[in-house]
Amino acid sequence: MARRQEFPDPRDRSINEPTVILSKTKVLALYNQQNPEDKAKYVSESVRRWLEKDADTRGWSHINWHENQAVLTATLALNPAMS
Repeated sequence: MARRQEFPDPRDRSINEPTVILSKTKVLALYNQQNPEDKAKYVSESVRRWLEKDADTRGWSHINWHENQAVLTATLALNPAMS
């Protein structure tokens, strides 16, 4: 049995590192875990749309694709009171 994949949480990002890169393997693992009846072997348009929708729902502000890798970006702000 495959290890359970956790979708990255945008609240785990920092000002110094607001992005996370999901490899092709990670994208497919997340998709196949959520869609066991419709497993994908390739990062198709439907897999991309699914990831974009799920990432948006979870609070990621930008999703960019570079080949078959997804770059998720969280929008963060500095707290002026902490400066």
